[in-house]
Amino acid sequence: MVLIDVRRAVASAWSAIGRRLRPGSSVSAPPMHDLDYRRILDAMQLGVTVRDAQGRIVYCNPAEAALHEYPLSELVGQPASCLGAPEVRGTRPDAEPSSYEHWERESLNLRKGGEVFPARLRSDVVRGPTGEVIAVVTTCEDVTLRRRAEERRARAALEDGLTGLATRSFFLELVARTAMRTAREPDHRFAVLYLNLHRFKVINETLGHSAGDQLLLAAAKLFKDAIRPTDVAARVAGDEFAILLDGMGDLTDATRVAERILERFERPLSTQGKDVYLAPHIGIAVGQPSLEDPERYLKDASLAMYRARDRGERRYEVFDLAVHRRATQRLQLETELRRAIEHDELRAFYQPMVDLKTGSVVGFEALARWAHPQRGITAPGEFIPAAEETGLVVPLGSWMLRAACRQLAEWRRRLPHLPGLSVSVNLSARHLRQSNVVEEVTRVLEEVGLAPEHVKLEITETMLMGDADYHSIALQRLRDAGVGVVIDDFGTGYSSLSYLRRFPIQALKIDRSFLAAARDEGDWDIVRMIIALARDKGVLVVAEGVELQQQARQLTAMGCDWAQGYLYSPPVEAEAAQGLLTDS
Repeated sequence: MVLIDVRRAVASAWSAIGRRLRPGSSVSAPPMHDLDYRRILDAMQLGVTVRDAQGRIVYCNPAEAALHEYPLSELVGQPASCLGAPEVRGTRPDAEPSSYEHWERESLNLRKGGEVFPARLRSDVVRGPTGEVIAVVTTCEDVTLRRRAEERRARAALEDGLTGLATRSFFLELVARTAMRTAREPDHRFAVLYLNLHRFKVINETLGHSAGDQLLLAAAKLFKDAIRPTDVAARVAGDEFAILLDGMGDLTDATRVAERILERFERPLSTQGKDVYLAPHIGIAVGQPSLEDPERYLKDASLAMYRARDRGERRYEVFDLAVHRRATQRLQLETELRRAIEHDELRAFYQPMVDLKTGSVVGFEALARWAHPQRGITAPGEFIPAAEETGLVVPLGSWMLRAACRQLAEWRRRLPHLPGLSVSVNLSARHLRQSNVVEEVTRVLEEVGLAPEHVKLEITETMLMGDADYHSIALQRLRDAGVGVVIDDFGTGYSSLSYLRRFPIQALKIDRSFLAAARDEGDWDIVRMIIALARDKGVLVVAEGVELQQQARQLTAMGCDWAQGYLYSPPVEAEAAQGLLTDS
């Protein structure tokens, strides 16, 4: 509205001047009695040019001259076309002013040095008493910054600002076009890959967002390097990506791309001087002539990706109806698990740990069970993965911690002749990363009246290796609070015994797989080595999965401290566990 008013003011000013002009006459400056109009025009920040009926510039204000980088004296008398870029000269609508009264357009103008810039032009014709054209008044505005902002907005809709990959919306548009083509041409094949970076959130929270951004950039480069120039990679969420493989031969083309990506991630990525291993999971959804919904392809591929994540690190899965059925079941399980926590359907079972020298029960591992209203007592393997994925493992872990500590406090009051009795509770990676985990444990111990040395928190070895530096600090805080720390499933991860120096652990539990695989004397070598080096470090050793007396004798001979397994008792409810204490 302001520019329109300015245009009208300029037109009015030059209309007064035009009344004194005759066709074919020249003018170098407004008459003295029109000096007020001249001052108005000279003071304007918007460029103003006036040309006569022959197209010669008869006036331009300082703003116009500065915009085109000309001295004022050089422009007066020049053809107005000298201000337009060569590629648009002769094509502008004001070439024949007799055919219009007003015109607005964007065009390309030219600076004296040869630089072309986009300009917003507004022209008005000034006519004489008989309707003849006396002059054309044009205002000029440099719109370079606006054009750049528009380009940035357009680019932002197509290109992720951090990685340079396609955005989610643009990717979905491309999938929709490809799916429509497949509907028309059933022989045309494509696939959508959905990828996430396992453990990225932990690294991002631990090392900071700057380090996380570096990892996302590095991952994006690996994705682009693994695909053809005609394929499209996109960042669809924080640490989740998608790839459109258009024009495939068959499914093996997609699986080869997935394998190529997984291979590239076998090497560490570097961020802030640290080598970090990311474990991608990949889901694949294959194009179908009967399906054109782009969101459905992303959803199906993501379901397959979650299936790959459930099955382990660095895997890919292809979507099928079985994947969809499992995803539906998982969603139902999550809903029921939330209800289980809210309605007190969880139960704590206890498996004894036995001193191999005395044969007496010295502690228990508390294990979660779900008293499902329809399925009955449900083992943790059926619901813990869902709890991990959804974050419900944190409230579940809190419930187990409180229940186990309350039960141990009760046993100690009833059985004062067992002063060394302890309980172990499993702690998930998500729970350990909670900033208030130490305060939570301390508060529970105070509530039930239990000393911290009687409680041990079990952390799996593979979880610790996920971010050794961060976990070492977190565990030290727990040890400083007096709580014992136990490495569970030792020997199944990527660590070595040298890691015992890094973590403030009180005990380690030899994974049951080593005992199950031991058939002759040579098979015990790894167990023997673990026990010897752990004892050298002053760390208590517990063997899991002991089922045979022969195994117990072998472990005793090698100097193992405690044992746990079905030889002594399966996990049982609290009342049965107390009976084991009475009998020991």
